[in-house]
Amino acid sequence: MPYRVIDVNRKEYLDSIAQIGDAKSRGFADQALRWWDRHYSWNAEGSVILTDETGEHLCYLFYKIDRYREYLTIHNLLTPLCHRRHGYAMMLLQWVFELAVHLHVRRFKAVCVPQSLDFYLSLGFCYWGLTPTRDYYCNLPVPAEGLDGLREMVESASAETLAGPALQSIHDRVADNDAALDMAQQDLHDAGLAKLQGAYMQTELIACMEEAEEKKTAR
Repeated sequence: MPYRVIDVNRKEYLDSIAQIGDAKSRGFADQALRWWDRHYSWNAEGSVILTDETGEHLCYLFYKIDRYREYLTIHNLLTPLCHRRHGYAMMLLQWVFELAVHLHVRRFKAVCVPQSLDFYLSLGFCYWGLTPTRDYYCNLPVPAEGLDGLREMVESASAETLAGPALQSIHDRVADNDAALDMAQQDLHDAGLAKLQGAYMQTELIACMEEAEEKKTAR
């Protein structure tokens, strides 16, 4: 098998990212390290590296599957500059979605920075709105076919089905976060919307919430 995914501890991760040459990639790797330190202290599984047949480290992923297998959360995904344009990030995402399907995880969530929209859109991701940090929020069922089934699921299912039992929590996460953007943030968001088009489902989310409220009132 030419590629494999290995679990790494903190020291192994540090040793690996010390080999990253470009400053931007190294900065993101350090940021991911600090985030994982702060939230999980390396006491949980979920830090993995994609390697090739020579053992070279190609791409890094931090993810979490909760104990109830309700959610796969994709936290950080990094391909150093020298290894980009080879599909390594997609390989890692396919691997973690296959794991989620195998474990019968019900949903997945991820936050996408504006600079990464092109990549995630190419895989079929869609977004409900902005997080408080002005990134794009995805919260969807895990497709039965894994990552390869994501685009078809998003295109064929209704917004109500895609939101499912997470409707209220999705709404609470993104509500009004686009209401007070400064000029630079608005320009960035406008550029994101031009890319997203039908993959930005804020209007559909609001309609689902209104329908849910009407059903409650009618009871």
